[in-house]
Amino acid sequence: MGFNSGFKGLTQEIFNFSARRQRAVKCKMALTSQQRGWCVLEFHKTNSVVTVQRAFKRKFNVDPPTNKSILKWHRNFVERGCICDQRKGHSDPPSVSEQVVDRVRESFLRSLVRARISHRCFPSNKRGAH
Repeated sequence: MGFNSGFKGLTQEIFNFSARRQRAVKCKMALTSQQRGWCVLEFHKTNSVVTVQRAFKRKFNVDPPTNKSILKWHRNFVERGCICDQRKGHSDPPSVSEQVVDRVRESFLRSLVRARISHRCFPSNKRGAH
């Protein structure tokens, strides 16, 4: 009897741990820009991350964003006027000097000339070779 009751308790404990782990590891769905904007405006009105998260859950019926995300979006909006993530390529394109543009243009033109010369020297016979 002692072994079975201990085994049952251990099994229940493992199951509870597994359920907690699944909740903790659950994947976060990427939020739309509309949802992020809503969070920024709501935080600006309430100045409470918890209030924003609760209202988000009620409004969109999905898991709310983290405290850190809401605060980051709000800070970005106040500082830069946008809620985009610059790491994902939403920033301005990098500036390129005129020298680099000229060098690439010259290289491209040289390759075109080489391709024409190569095509004249070795024309392809598409009518069928014997």
